[in-house]
Amino acid sequence: MSKLSDLRRLMVQENLDYFLVSSTDEYLNEYVPLCENSRYHITGFKGSTGDVLVGIDSAFLFVDGRYHKQADEEVYQSLIDVVKLEMAQTQRKAIIEILKAKDNVKVGIVSSKISYFTFKELQKELKNIEFVLFDEDPVQDVFQPIKANAYLAKEKFTGMSADKKLFIIQNEMNTDILILTKLDEIAYLTNCRSNSIPYSSCFKAKAIIEREKCTIFTNCQLHKFGGKIGKNFEVLPEEDFFEYLKIPQKTKVISSSINLRTYKALEHHELKEVKISPIAEMKAVKNQNEIEYMKKCFKKTDKVIRKVQKWINNKSNKTQIDLEKRVEQMFKRQWAKGLSFKTIAASDDDTSSVHFTAASEKIIDNTIVLLDCGGYFDGGYATDITQTFFVGDKPKIEHKIIYTAVLKGFLAGVNCKLTKNATGKKLDWAVRKIVEKHALEGFKFSHSTGHGIGILVHESPPFITPSESGECILKPNMCFSIEPGLYKDGEFGVRIERVVYIDENYKIVPLSKAPFDEKLINYSMLSEEEIEQVKKWQKQ
Repeated sequence: MSKLSDLRRLMVQENLDYFLVSSTDEYLNEYVPLCENSRYHITGFKGSTGDVLVGIDSAFLFVDGRYHKQADEEVYQSLIDVVKLEMAQTQRKAIIEILKAKDNVKVGIVSSKISYFTFKELQKELKNIEFVLFDEDPVQDVFQPIKANAYLAKEKFTGMSADKKLFIIQNEMNTDILILTKLDEIAYLTNCRSNSIPYSSCFKAKAIIEREKCTIFTNCQLHKFGGKIGKNFEVLPEEDFFEYLKIPQKTKVISSSINLRTYKALEHHELKEVKISPIAEMKAVKNQNEIEYMKKCFKKTDKVIRKVQKWINNKSNKTQIDLEKRVEQMFKRQWAKGLSFKTIAASDDDTSSVHFTAASEKIIDNTIVLLDCGGYFDGGYATDITQTFFVGDKPKIEHKIIYTAVLKGFLAGVNCKLTKNATGKKLDWAVRKIVEKHALEGFKFSHSTGHGIGILVHESPPFITPSESGECILKPNMCFSIEPGLYKDGEFGVRIERVVYIDENYKIVPLSKAPFDEKLINYSMLSEEEIEQVKKWQKQ
């Protein structure tokens, strides 16, 4: 734990009481390689999200329901307290809860690894706290950036040229310049994709949209495209970005995705803040080309699931790691460019962990398996699916009850009658109330019902969740997962996840059609209507 000791020595030198260490990078990415993840170096926790608040003699790691069990297993428990967030509780609120009772306290923050919105909310709630900003991360080792290339996704996949997207945004921006720092928004706008970032199809860049052009600041090799990105696009080295910001202008920023360091570089501008990016809203509603292409990607993903499920049922003495490797191999055989997240391959009681890292544990006969995986194909859109199935032919009664409870919730979700102003929270509740009603004692539905999907595997909007973010309106051609689950520590867990979209009649239509595991269905728990729905689904 030398990193933790080194940080505390710095805190003493700088007269700091706490230091907020982030899991993200300067682009506020969800998935960051562990070598670049400062939170990991401090705690040993490998999850994709969750920051740590380090005190002189204490440290608090904040994790949502997906990571409660994993955090307990991975952190140095004698040094780190795991704060397990409840469903509607945000990390920001939990940090505020710890610090609000403190007086005359100084907290260090890396300005490039926190959004301006989050920092502003912390300041508003913690008026008694002095925040000390660091431009450089004292935990992060200096590393050499990897040389990366990008490619142009075909317009038959994206459905719209970069110039046309730019024209739409320019007509609505009502300002001199709009600054973009969120990588999926830049990838969407430019139609450029890359395989340089693990579990992503984006490339590292920043962008400035002006009334006449868009400048992309990146060290990724885009020059080979010449003018093909669009006639109104210019590409400059990323180092030029802050130099470009020295000219005062009327500037619009997205407070939820711009980091604090970049925001502070704009203090001499005439600023207009918006929380949701116009590009985020635009890319959340897919066009017909995107929908048709995503159908093809999910058909390939369903094929991976079926082949892997058949493989593990016909093989003995295979481990969770063997299953994880087989999944990656099968995605490659379907010509995937890469995985959209690290595969979750759990068996037996390990399925009780919402997010689990595969181990050398053997997958024995008559055991339950939870497989969560996804990939990226040529167009750079993510896929995501969770299949819970049984290896063998003698599932326990409890296995069938929990699986069927989750299945009933899933069916309630895909058959939910949406209206024009339906929200993600409404859909979450339609699923959650069914799952929780039929769950056995001790089994918990500890995560959101679903998330948006597109260029990122976790895209926003939409949000299918009971929290405040679930108030977003669901619109036709939004794509998202429906993934109810039930888990009990020491026992097992079940999750069924398929990705869907909303058609023009507000009907939910599956993109992913992998069959359910018949061995785990307790048909006596299903109504006649649900039985017909299952039969229809299986015939797909």
